[in-house]
Amino acid sequence: MKTKEHNIDYRIFIPSLVIAVVAITLMICFSDFSGKLLDRCFYFLTYKIGWVYLLLVAVLLVFSLWIAFSKFGSIKLGDKDTPKQYSDFSWTAMIFAAGMSIAVVLLGFIEPINLLMSTPQEIEPMSDKAYEYAHMYAQFFQGPAAWCVYGPASAAVGYTIYVKKENVLKLSSACTPVLGDYANRWPGVTIDVLVMLGMIGGISTSLGMGAPTVTALIEYITGIPQSTFMTVVVMFIWACIFGTSVFLGLDKGIKKLSDINLYVMFFLMALVFFVIPKREFFFNELNSLGLMIDNIGELMLGSSIFGTSTFTEDWTVFYWAWWLAFMPMVALFGARVSKGRTIRQMILGELVYGGGGSLLVFGLFGAYSLHLQRSGAVDLVKILAEQGREQTLIAIVNTLPMHNITMVLVLCLIFIFLATTIDSTAYTLASVCTKKLSGDEQPARYNRITWAVILLLFALGLVLLGGLQIVQTASILLGFPLIFVTILIMVSVKKMFNAHKF
Repeated sequence: MKTKEHNIDYRIFIPSLVIAVVAITLMICFSDFSGKLLDRCFYFLTYKIGWVYLLLVAVLLVFSLWIAFSKFGSIKLGDKDTPKQYSDFSWTAMIFAAGMSIAVVLLGFIEPINLLMSTPQEIEPMSDKAYEYAHMYAQFFQGPAAWCVYGPASAAVGYTIYVKKENVLKLSSACTPVLGDYANRWPGVTIDVLVMLGMIGGISTSLGMGAPTVTALIEYITGIPQSTFMTVVVMFIWACIFGTSVFLGLDKGIKKLSDINLYVMFFLMALVFFVIPKREFFFNELNSLGLMIDNIGELMLGSSIFGTSTFTEDWTVFYWAWWLAFMPMVALFGARVSKGRTIRQMILGELVYGGGGSLLVFGLFGAYSLHLQRSGAVDLVKILAEQGREQTLIAIVNTLPMHNITMVLVLCLIFIFLATTIDSTAYTLASVCTKKLSGDEQPARYNRITWAVILLLFALGLVLLGGLQIVQTASILLGFPLIFVTILIMVSVKKMFNAHKF
């Protein structure tokens, strides 16, 4: 696979780099001011206009299913005789690792415990109903309804590079049916810069959650206390891991890391399944699926507008905003690795393998955490309230077989998950900054490594600001302009397909 050297689109590269560096400088040097500003942005985006996210994701779900099951779903990404570029296993591993990151490990265990106490208005915390809905909501926020965010953009980009055979990997190019020649002028450049910033914000949320978890696990395993210095060391090790992977490229680096990642995940799931009461797990999972199917309209569009609960703003709006921030990266990367598949296979693959896989993992891990709490084996609610997410995860892992070895396994899994996610993001960021890039070429190595370093520094700035809400707010803030980009993408897809000749 060829590498494109000295082919940087500086109209996108320089503004994105400058804005990212300025943001990093403000976060590190003016942390108080940055923290207050982000707090105000968080309130406005979630409590004032949060309804926009609810409506957009509902539309995206319907639109993605329409694309997949319409006649346009049969369009092949490539020539008629083009084989699949990657096996189903490797394709699934890369898509899943790019789209999930640390959430599948940390939030899979912890989020149901959070939801036991933070419930919708009509549900009493810690009640039987709270247990049911905690398990269901944790899966809903990560399931097919969330993964539908990627569908239209994946279809647009895949069609552009493999059917129209345009040598660019950019969302602006996919908007050509609406923008026309302006796709390569300032409107298109603006879209790509917004896409770059959205990707940086989305992945930085994962890193912001991942760094404290990793340092807590290292402290538990080695006895070395957590500190800012340890955080910097962890970031440096990450840089070495995914810097090497990014340098090696898609086939030799990202693909292999993603395959390893999925094997380790299967092993951890097998450990959890071995110890969880089987009857309790299967009934719990079936009940959660029933609740989702029965209440899908309320889950997607419901709110507590006439009550005092802020559940929708605190949970649903945040998650949809976070998924939206990940949209450009997963859509661009997913389209790039889907050569030889049909649009239907790509979109349903994201929904079934990505969304369905997330349901399975969150269902299993969440059921185990809730079992530990309900049986009285471990008071996870108390640990979470008093000591935080990291210590709660450690308490859960300590109940698994071979817990010392499993603790190291979880640490490695988080490292690899974040490495594969950042690999994919850095690769995609570099691709957007490249002028011409065919489906068989890769962006310049120094371009990829530059963005890997920027992602690390941005995440370090968020960690130094402190507080999960700061990390979450950065994701929502940088992802907000993508609302308009997503709407433009849907209109472009419709025009693009209407003009397609079968």
